[in-house]
Amino acid sequence: MHRPSYDPARDYYHWSEIKVVLRELSEEVSRRCRQHASLGQVVSAGAVGKQHGFPRSFQRQQRLFEPTNSGKVIFETASALFKDSWDGTPIRSLGISLSGLQPDKYKQLNLFNSEEDLEMLYHTIDQLKDKYGMDAVLYASSLSRL
Repeated sequence: MHRPSYDPARDYYHWSEIKVVLRELSEEVSRRCRQHASLGQVVSAGAVGKQHGFPRSFQRQQRLFEPTNSGKVIFETASALFKDSWDGTPIRSLGISLSGLQPDKYKQLNLFNSEEDLEMLYHTIDQLKDKYGMDAVLYASSLSRL
């Protein structure tokens, strides 16, 4: 099965469409972080749209309590930033970044939330994508028609 290609000149009108793109961007950012053995602490989300011929855009960021390279954490943070700032106008372009990078060798352990199993899962998914291509493992929402 092959994931649909997104038209960069297409406008997105609904949250259900936008969150699919945000999720994929979050996963790509987290994958790049893991490839460079890094963790980031500041998630940024931005969007560009048009309303009646005038460009509209916003860029927001949030500092995380602890550094991460988890696509889930990046997606949840970026989604909250986007929802707080989006006024419902059509979106043409979305962007997510992770900054405040540091090596992933040393990180604070949390007694109440073990991330070790998730880290092993993320590395396994990265290995599958390296071996079989980016479409080897996808979220089901990525296969839906937007």
